[in-house]
Amino acid sequence: QIQAAMPSQTSPPLHLCSLELACLAALGRTETLVKTLATVAAAAPVVPLAVARLHFGSDAEAWRALLDALNASSGPAGDSADPPVATRYVLEHMARILPPATFMQLLPSDGDLRVYFPLLAASITGERSRKVLASMPL
Repeated sequence: QIQAAMPSQTSPPLHLCSLELACLAALGRTETLVKTLATVAAAAPVVPLAVARLHFGSDAEAWRALLDALNASSGPAGDSADPPVATRYVLEHMARILPPATFMQLLPSDGDLRVYFPLLAASITGERSRKVLASMPL
């Protein structure tokens, strides 16, 4: 119903998107929420991560869906190995919150190692730090 009320254009105004995002998240409509976040990403790259952090937690499948949608909406990478800003924000966050093995499984199989290797290293370092902190007596 929300999408039907929106003007038909490829990128709806951000004020309507924020209302739609709030409603979709409240309704638990992850698939539609992910598609809307991918649409908003070009105009407001920080929005997908901000909304996803609130609603996805450490749900690896939801993060995978968002990453897939962002990759699909950004089109071919062209000459640049760097992912779009919104995708980069999401990848950096995923590297911080997910275990390295899970994070690695969510990465695109055809991705550029120059982009993903530093993120994998950060994920492994973060996991080691969490283990050391957990083993310390309080």
